Amino acid sequence: MRSIPAAFIAVLLVVPLFLAALMTVSVSTWVLDRGFYASLIDDERLFEIPAGIGKSEWEEVARDTGIPLLRDPALLREVVTASYMRSQALSVLNEAFDFIDGRSQTFDPSIDLVPLKKAIAAKGGARAALAARTPDRIRLSEMPETRYVPPRWWGRSGFSALGALVLADVILLALACGSWVAAAFVGGATARERMLWLGGSLLPPSLLVFLCGLGSLVPLVGGWILAGIQSAGLEAFGYSPGFSTAVFEAARHAAGRIATGFLATGGVTAGIGTGLLVWAMTFGNQASAQPTKEGSA
Repeated sequence: MRSIPAAFIAVLLVVPLFLAALMTVSVSTWVLDRGFYASLIDDERLFEIPAGIGKSEWEEVARDTGIPLLRDPALLREVVTASYMRSQALSVLNEAFDFIDGRSQTFDPSIDLVPLKKAIAAKGGARAALAARTPDRIRLSEMPETRYVPPRWWGRSGFSALGALVLADVILLALACGSWVAAAFVGGATARERMLWLGGSLLPPSLLVFLCGLGSLVPLVGGWILAGIQSAGLEAFGYSPGFSTAVFEAARHAAGRIATGFLATGGVTAGIGTGLLVWAMTFGNQASAQPTKEGSA
């Protein structure tokens, strides 16, 4: 009869809590890693300006942002380089993580226009005068058509999203371990039985997390990501083949990093569960060998 309440504890508490805890631990290895996202946009080919963008699109961007410099597509193709676009993307990324990490009280991403102004001013003429009237930096909240209200932390002291995620990991693991041990002591009367309960209830959530890691790699190994990018017809919008290759490499890197978190977490805990089961079996072998030794004596 001891096994019935122990099974309820395992099914209703141990497995769900461990599954939530292990999922959270797996995700926390990359979801708030600034370097992970920076590595995804490391390739300048991702910031290629497609040939399909014409004057009307640039004029719309100039109207929305309030930057008159953007009205000249021919000029922009000369001064707005992939290197400049990547540097601005990294700047916005760093501003976002400064806000997430608690280093900044508000998130109002900005664009540095100084490199563009210098490149345009060097050409002289009316363009140089227009560049001189352009601000050095413009924030998203200052753009006429965005209607963006920067989020702000109010009354916050030392809070960070990463700290909150780590705290959630600790709480979930503490609850899971408490119910895990409780189920083992309720269901088992001997050390061997308790080891069996510990190992048996840890394996299901561990294997589910491990399978999530394998599932993250399936689209990559099966070629689905590459097939999806190729079927998107990016060349029809004016993108070069190099852009498609860069998108695939970024997706491959992301899938590999995400899968590693799940595989490592699930693999380690599955190993612990298997070790507990093997240890329980040794208890059984020792118990069966003991009467034999006594009989021979």
